[in-house]
Amino acid sequence: MGVRHPDDYSIRLAKAVAAVSTYPYPPVNIGCMYTGGFTDWADEKGIAALDVELTDHTHTDYDMNLKVLETFLNWKR
Repeated sequence: MGVRHPDDYSIRLAKAVAAVSTYPYPPVNIGCMYTGGFTDWADEKGIAALDVELTDHTHTDYDMNLKVLETFLNWKR
């Protein structure tokens, strides 16, 4: 199985999240390839999805992620 690329819906969702947060899109390439996760499954089902990585292991980025949650809830495919 090859590496799947996100569909247009996932890209639009990622750009919407990037617009209200410090989560970058396109993501920063750290040389690590993750496959077989939830986003791959969702993409196969035609569901927009993205991974959100917290800034560190201590903080929740609460205020920013509240904006991200609002973006998810109001996002239109």
